[in-house]
Amino acid sequence: MLPTSRSTLARRHGVLITLLATALLPHLAADAAAQVSPLQDAALVAAPGSPAAGDHPGIDWYADGYNRALRAARDGGRLVFIAFVPAWSDYSNKVVDETFADAAVARELEGMVCLQYRDDDVRATQVMKLFNVTTFPTLIVVGSDGRIEDAIFGYIPPAPLVFELQRIKSGNDTVSARQALADASPGDLALRHSLAVKLGDCGDTRRAQRALDSIRRDDPDGATLTGARVKLQDVLQAIAAEQGGTGNIANWDLTAFEAALGGIELPQARYEGWGQAGDLYFGAGRPEQALAAYRTQWAHVPESGLLASGLELVRRMTENAAAASAGQNAFVLEVAEEVVARAESLEGDAAALAAADVTEADYPSWLAEHLDALAFAYDAVGRTDEAIALAGRCLALDPENEEYQRRGDFFAAGRTDG
Repeated sequence: MLPTSRSTLARRHGVLITLLATALLPHLAADAAAQVSPLQDAALVAAPGSPAAGDHPGIDWYADGYNRALRAARDGGRLVFIAFVPAWSDYSNKVVDETFADAAVARELEGMVCLQYRDDDVRATQVMKLFNVTTFPTLIVVGSDGRIEDAIFGYIPPAPLVFELQRIKSGNDTVSARQALADASPGDLALRHSLAVKLGDCGDTRRAQRALDSIRRDDPDGATLTGARVKLQDVLQAIAAEQGGTGNIANWDLTAFEAALGGIELPQARYEGWGQAGDLYFGAGRPEQALAAYRTQWAHVPESGLLASGLELVRRMTENAAAASAGQNAFVLEVAEEVVARAESLEGDAAALAAADVTEADYPSWLAEHLDALAFAYDAVGRTDEAIALAGRCLALDPENEEYQRRGDFFAAGRTDG
């Protein structure tokens, strides 16, 4: 088993592939327009009656249904909080039993109209369909106009939920906030794309598609970075539709995507696109094709992104170094050595450190992160002594880091015993 931070990288990569796959799913059947139109009252009501005594003390769950809740919110200019927490879902039960039972959460929800759906009956499924809810638990916040403002997916403990509710109530990075930014700068395609991403993340696929369509209309050739990103996304979506959907990602033929990359003029867009291709190949268990894509990506790495991009690439690929080819591991070592050389060259250069968003006080621990990645790259090619020596340097730079305290022993014992 790898140390915690390395294992976390594997999970993060899995999430990356999952998110990418989700982003490519066709949502043509989703009727997100209903998100701005109330349902017929007779068609849907929340679970009738008041909550059982002691179930969720402190939270005043509204019992008269979504439409009446929306009217109540509109009359008072309030937000609507909707919790989709079916009783069959273990993590939903954890939210109900732990998060909703917290007094701080209850206080933060005061003033909001709160609805809770615990069953999979027709009333719940209609609201789920209204907001494109497919995972549980899902918590959403809706404005008094019926439009979604933000969404939270999965189990969330009390303190983080309080933080998120405060953020949403303050209008920080909500759908409305991104909409306002896009409206204030109608020529800024990046702000429109940011809005589309937020809408898609929240399940409002119809409005997200309209924002993307406006980018396609204003930049049909992908001359801007945002336009190029959308153009490449469209190619991937077409591949998904033609080749069995995201569930068949391991067998995707990315020839059309690579051809599209060849027609992209912007270096940054090509760099991002080849990295996307590498991630797809890597996540699909096609390491040699991933290596070729990453090599091409690295050839286009922008000067400003060399450190961060190189560090992430090294971390991702050394995670599975034991199963990688000698060529892959040698390439990763090349990148790691280049990244560390660049990181070491910044020592004492206040302007360069500021450009890299690193303070002089943080430089030792920041450099240690890069040396740690290089140590794993050395270990991957069997240069264990050099890996152990770098582990010692990391510990000297950041002596409080518990992982660095164990790193030398980890390399000495070998990966299989780690």
